[in-house]
Amino acid sequence: TFVLQIPTYKKTQNDIIYSVAAALAGFMAGPFLLIPISNLIGRSSVILWSLIATMVCQIWAAEMTGANDYIPFVLSRLMYGLFGILPAILGSGYIMDMFFLHQRGKAFAVFEITIIFAVIGSGTFGGFIAQSRLWPYVFWWTVGPLVATMMLVFSFVEDTGFNRDPNTINRAPLQKNWIANRVATFLPGTQTVFGIGLHDLVSLPEYDLVYTSSNDEMINQASDTQCLHPICHPFTPIMLLVGTLVFIALDIPIIQASIQSIYLQTTIEASGYGFSPLQNAFCKQTHNPRIIVLFYLAHAKAPCFSQLV
Repeated sequence: TFVLQIPTYKKTQNDIIYSVAAALAGFMAGPFLLIPISNLIGRSSVILWSLIATMVCQIWAAEMTGANDYIPFVLSRLMYGLFGILPAILGSGYIMDMFFLHQRGKAFAVFEITIIFAVIGSGTFGGFIAQSRLWPYVFWWTVGPLVATMMLVFSFVEDTGFNRDPNTINRAPLQKNWIANRVATFLPGTQTVFGIGLHDLVSLPEYDLVYTSSNDEMINQASDTQCLHPICHPFTPIMLLVGTLVFIALDIPIIQASIQSIYLQTTIEASGYGFSPLQNAFCKQTHNPRIIVLFYLAHAKAPCFSQLV
């Protein structure tokens, strides 16, 4: 929609593109800033409230139709990115809880392909709308699916978290009554966590090697060294390795799909292709056969690779 917004905001094309950059910045910053909240109120609650916040941001963007609304529109895109990425990130936790180790590869592959399909599919549908409607409708149409998703999450999503450490006492079972269970899971959701407080979110124990007096075996004993979890964890070797893989497999396709319109809908005079929103939507559909093939390979061939490993 960025080309269609130029007459509204009286800005240059480069200025309008900053809204796309703001959304991508939110995608990257959201997990660092907001994922730790799931340790306080639970994953399920964060997913539901992030969907509500995403819907508010979409309505916010759709209402920014005045000539002086450019900065608020960019801020709405930033906030949209901060909250909109959270369900995609937290969903991996359910896979870790519900699938055995040899099944997780297939589950993660299907999960990531579904996210890529959603990014491309929403852009395609938005292009069809932008061709015949004003650009705010590109944001308004997402409210319906978001409301439907919120209803499905509130009705069916169950908390699957548990601590595998045999020496740790897990949380008490949630109530069986549906209404009481929903309240405990989402409002605010503190009953689904394992007694973690705000202090635990900013403390990362430093483990020192000590010897026991009984059998001289070396064990780990935690000290009270303080630091920030979200800052320290991403720089561990395993997180760097896995993060690089996820960036290549998931983030690059999402970024490519997000900025494709910048090159296709830019005017020919500005070294672009001059595509209309409809042409851009049809161009994005060329990704669908590839996604279908990848979905099949992930579902049918992943068990074979797991057996080889």
